[in-house]
Amino acid sequence: KKKHIKYGKLITIVITEIKNPFGLVKFNEFNEVISFIEKPLLNYYIGMFIMNKNVFDIIEPSDLYKPDGDGLVSLFHKLIKQNELMTYVYKGKQITFNTYKELTLAEGSSKLEVEEAIEGHILQETELIGVYERNFDLGVEQQKENEGE
Repeated sequence: KKKHIKYGKLITIVITEIKNPFGLVKFNEFNEVISFIEKPLLNYYIGMFIMNKNVFDIIEPSDLYKPDGDGLVSLFHKLIKQNELMTYVYKGKQITFNTYKELTLAEGSSKLEVEEAIEGHILQETELIGVYERNFDLGVEQQKENEGE
């Protein structure tokens, strides 16, 4: 939040380095490989951002109804052209899963580990508005615990 305010950009997106599980191949028009990188670390947008309320002045109404995040991507492209989009690099603990093996490992993480992974990275409400977070499914067991409190 401090970096967002300091640099005064309209939106700051949260990114992190994630190891791609595959090799990255570049090739020329003759299908000759010109580059190969095994399991590179790539910067990924992880579904969170903070924005200044002035963003509402430039959002196209039609972008609000586009499917699958296309409106948000359109807004990001507009902000890139205006040099108004910046990043915050999250370097904390990550619990992600895309395979059954990764899901099994994530399920083995304790509640404390999950809390530590997100602690301090949930943005508090300030004079800035429009904090967006990807919704995390806590699972049925966690929901039952919350209902019992």
